[in-house]
Amino acid sequence: DPIELVLGSSIIGLIVLLPVTLLNGYWISPLVNWGPAEIALTISSLIHSLIYVSYIWLIGRAGVIFASQTSYICTASGVGFAMLLLGEGYSIYIWGAVVLMLIGLIMVRPTK
Repeated sequence: DPIELVLGSSIIGLIVLLPVTLLNGYWISPLVNWGPAEIALTISSLIHSLIYVSYIWLIGRAGVIFASQTSYICTASGVGFAMLLLGEGYSIYIWGAVVLMLIGLIMVRPTK
């Protein structure tokens, strides 16, 4: 189950990193007054957990090859946001690579 897998990996991460944080003095108490930064980090962590559970579910449901295609969607989103937010411009070679990437995405189908 994807939820059990994410919970197990979180517990292993806690076991590995708790001694490191305590020995090096990096521990931050979660029992202090929470400000906007702590709330934002908590919400971001919950969203990340939900997305990771969904990704593991997709791997089990559609197959590894189909699920790996999400990396291309992330790349295309990065290019789009760079143009929108940063005013980036790209050469014809980049657009040719994007077209080839999209053609490759169209060719992949989930397993039955």
